[in-house]
Amino acid sequence: MINSKNLKKLDEFVEKSNKIAVVAHADPDGDSIGSIMALREILKTKGKDVDFFINGEIPFNYKFIKDLDKASLTYKEKKYDLFFALDSSDEERLADKVDIMKNSKKTICIDHHKTNNGYCNLNIIEPDFSSTGEIIYEIFKTLKYEINERAAENIFIAIITDTGKFIYDNAGYKTFENVSDLLKLNIDKNEIVKNLYSSEPKNIFKLKADVFNSTEFFMEDKVALSCLFKENLKKYNLSLKDIDGLVERLRDIENVEISILIKELDHKTYKISMRSLGNSDISKVCEIFGGGGHKNAAGFKIDNIEFATLKKLILEEVEKNAL
Repeated sequence: MINSKNLKKLDEFVEKSNKIAVVAHADPDGDSIGSIMALREILKTKGKDVDFFINGEIPFNYKFIKDLDKASLTYKEKKYDLFFALDSSDEERLADKVDIMKNSKKTICIDHHKTNNGYCNLNIIEPDFSSTGEIIYEIFKTLKYEINERAAENIFIAIITDTGKFIYDNAGYKTFENVSDLLKLNIDKNEIVKNLYSSEPKNIFKLKADVFNSTEFFMEDKVALSCLFKENLKKYNLSLKDIDGLVERLRDIENVEISILIKELDHKTYKISMRSLGNSDISKVCEIFGGGGHKNAAGFKIDNIEFATLKKLILEEVEKNAL
């Protein structure tokens, strides 16, 4: 249960504010986008003037979400009464949008990453929730704010994507109760699922096939590791924003407990995504490299390192700390 004092304080901050900014972490995903759009809708029903910012390019399977084209593009010299940081474990994850926070009178962070130490005036950090979207639902349901159909749709998007279609350990009975409540608001679940998971362009499918074919297995097939290089993206005229679900798919292979995807960003610069099942805590591995996340979903970025060296180091740390 979310601390009642924090709920009261959040309500006071909102009531005393008119101009509000809503931001989430860089490299947007379903939870960050869904949370932003849900919170925007909820605050609008209270008559608030809300600017929202999408922190990076939108992956193809989220472009169906209503009103994304209304995202604010400029923020220089703008002042806000209240700033919401969503699904972002630290200030660095806000990238250049941290400047908006610095130009706001009050700041609130809502997040479910256990590594979040709190960097706002009010921090509602709930690692036991499936997603930031679910925390938003719980907060405003408790405060008796209006949650309309569009807000419910976006909360559903946040939850279904961050639980891996409800198969991750973070989807507990409370999550299913909340999703049941959302469905009662007449959201079109089937249309949302179709857009999220059944609309993949052919060139993305072919790229994924190349990545899957390059997969290697380690530690008695408990670890699957694959790589995505810039040349792969160039071959199919794609960018990293177009690629979603690769590392999750690797983890779905029989006997695999941990999946690793190494993505080349630039020469000697990589972004690593990791997923796991059960008690394999990959956040410990990612923290060693300066990253973090959840027990079963984490990642980090690293530069100035050769690919072969990086691969060796990751596998060593996985064997020592996650299996």
